[in-house]
Amino acid sequence: MDENLNSLKNKFAEITGKDYFNDLKSNFYELFKYFINEIKSDKVIIVLDEFPNLIELNHGIVSIMQKIFDELMDNTMLYIILSGSSIGMMEDELLSYKSPLYGRRTGSIELTGFNIRNIKYFYNSNMEDLIKINAVFGSIPFIFP
Repeated sequence: MDENLNSLKNKFAEITGKDYFNDLKSNFYELFKYFINEIKSDKVIIVLDEFPNLIELNHGIVSIMQKIFDELMDNTMLYIILSGSSIGMMEDELLSYKSPLYGRRTGSIELTGFNIRNIKYFYNSNMEDLIKINAVFGSIPFIFP
């Protein structure tokens, strides 16, 4: 958990240009409080990827995020995106009625994997190269569309 907090401190220092973030001895809530004070009315989007991993490290992080949303984010242009590949945990811990974050989401997207039709928009390659790219990064086994 400390590694994640330090990473967030570094990122907040980079975004704001304020090095004091790296020296803070604060928790997630206090760190966001300082950050929101620095960004004031600037539009900032923070993505916390693989959020279920944070939940596994500290189940209380969901309640901390609720407190951040409820107490700090009013009248800000801060947007927080919580993402994760464990759909079951995202649904149980973030979207369910029992979750402290229930009712606070403004949207949700379920992303699926790339297929060869998607890949061709990113790589201007011939079909053979697209098949190779798909074999490495796409669905396996390869099913021709």
